[in-house]
Amino acid sequence: MHTERCFGPALSCDTSVVVGTATFDGAVIFAKNSDRAANECQPLFHAPRRQHPVGATARCQYIAIPQAEETWEVIGSRPYWLWGFEMGVNEWGVTIGNEAVLSREPYEKAGLIGMDLVRLGLERGRTAVLAVRIIGTLVERYGQGGSCEASGFRTYHNSFIVADPTGAWIVETMGRRWVARRVQERAAISNLYTIRDEWDACSPGAVEHAQEQCWGGTPFDFAAAYQDPEADLRPRVCRLDRARAILSGYRAPVRVEAMEALLRDHGESDLPSEPQPLPSICMHLSPDRTGETAAAMVCHLRPDRHRELAVTCWTAFGSPCLSIFRPVYPCAVGLPAILDQGGAIYDPDAPWWVFERMQRIVAAAPALAPLARARLRALENAFRAEAEDAEAEAERSLVRGDHASAVATLRALVDATTERAIALARTLGDELIARARDMAIPAMVAAWQPLNDAVGLPSVADAMAPR
Repeated sequence: MHTERCFGPALSCDTSVVVGTATFDGAVIFAKNSDRAANECQPLFHAPRRQHPVGATARCQYIAIPQAEETWEVIGSRPYWLWGFEMGVNEWGVTIGNEAVLSREPYEKAGLIGMDLVRLGLERGRTAVLAVRIIGTLVERYGQGGSCEASGFRTYHNSFIVADPTGAWIVETMGRRWVARRVQERAAISNLYTIRDEWDACSPGAVEHAQEQCWGGTPFDFAAAYQDPEADLRPRVCRLDRARAILSGYRAPVRVEAMEALLRDHGESDLPSEPQPLPSICMHLSPDRTGETAAAMVCHLRPDRHRELAVTCWTAFGSPCLSIFRPVYPCAVGLPAILDQGGAIYDPDAPWWVFERMQRIVAAAPALAPLARARLRALENAFRAEAEDAEAEAERSLVRGDHASAVATLRALVDATTERAIALARTLGDELIARARDMAIPAMVAAWQPLNDAVGLPSVADAMAPR
């Protein structure tokens, strides 16, 4: 085992879920922002259901493990260099997102990482309960370790929200140990442990192990026992408290739009124009912080619909306050191949980079944000209305037994909304450059300049520079 704690700079993620009577239709609504280093492109990946031969292996990021006989169809938000997902959903509506957490337990030199566990849980779990057990079993068998960042070494253990159309769980791992609690009505997690003296399942011996180390008290508190006491919890606690406050403030039954608003939250501020002491849920680079939200996902999981319509997954590239949530469907519909395009270097044809270019222009000149958001929200609202119409048409086809027509209707929606979202992001980037030249904040231009240069975006940085 590897005990050196090389965590690197504190980046972040935030995941929330509402279930049952807390939602407007009795469904489950899952929401997550994936925050990564600023130049980590995060495309959207699709894999169909597959059968695997006996003895096959699954090659994860750092280790290979025995492959399942069958893996489910999945859609995942995947940092370009990783095998696994930050968040995703499968054909059965199982949805998982992970958080980096720092525990007292040692790290493997080569083990599974959180993004591996998200993908493995989705590929193998037909229900949330089964996915929880899969993650727990894999953690016990293989442990966790290996860098989770493209540049430099950064490692961590992981917590998860695991949901399906019937409910949700919080799972928190500590090396080769884990604990899980079923969600009652609503919950949020961030980059710290949250399960204390109430849980529904845990790995064998997890309580006894902590007590042997003199970590646990009476009553036993998992978070207090396993949280790394050297970790700076301030940038984690502030976002968790904010997410919980927003969720608890949703008194009326919660809708998808409310969970999208949570992911767009900046607290009492907005886009940074100077150093920020603490990050917001919708995270943006500032002169003292190199991380930002790379992708967002909101999944509407409905138990009373045909399988093709049980999940509407709303996905956005980049920081969601300057992006568009577009609908995709994880059962038999598939994705345009272009959504999985993008890598370490700026690619003007890759959707993630198209949105990122536009967002960096606005980040340098935050006064442009209202103009950009108005255009983006107008198209997003149109997408929501179009999705309702397309889903109603697909439902009629499914009632008639015409599966092919239903899938074709949904795929046409996905293709059209993808194309129009990318086109608007490209147009906004082109239109806003000239305005940014005169409105840019020098500190923000300076913060972005080396990052743009590193990926081949010097023309954007030059255009943003003040005269």
